[in-house]
Amino acid sequence: MKMRSSARQLEFEGLFTTSRIDEASSDFHVASFGGSTSDTIGASAPTVDFPDFSGRREAFALTSRMAGRINAANVSESEYRKLLAERQLLVDKELEENLSKKERCRLALVRWSLDRIEDAKYGLALDVLEDRVRAYEKLAIDIASLTEQIEKLSNRRKKYD
Repeated sequence: MKMRSSARQLEFEGLFTTSRIDEASSDFHVASFGGSTSDTIGASAPTVDFPDFSGRREAFALTSRMAGRINAANVSESEYRKLLAERQLLVDKELEENLSKKERCRLALVRWSLDRIEDAKYGLALDVLEDRVRAYEKLAIDIASLTEQIEKLSNRRKKYD
């Protein structure tokens, strides 16, 4: 029995034989470059409607954010307190202007780590709030557009009265 790399692979197994791939690439070549083959003479070239994949970036960003939050949420309270203490020491040293380049890099890393932990704690609530604000802003734009349309129609009616 063959090992499968994914559950969906069963759906595609045997779908493309060599002849089907050759037919598909030939049809694509004809459609793309306006050429003709004996099969397509007198017929219109086939067109391909590609799906919109633009939303994939948002999905990748969302899943990456979720993975980062899950990872950061696993930090123990003692590790979190150690990072806070280390940041305080480095900031104090920075204020005294005695911070080396290595310590400056470490301070940036500690700040980033603390930001990730705080994002894991409060990020979801902030995302919900951000979505509500966007919805409210869109509603405001829609209301302004509707108001403008009503005013235009009202002005037209006044002209005819």
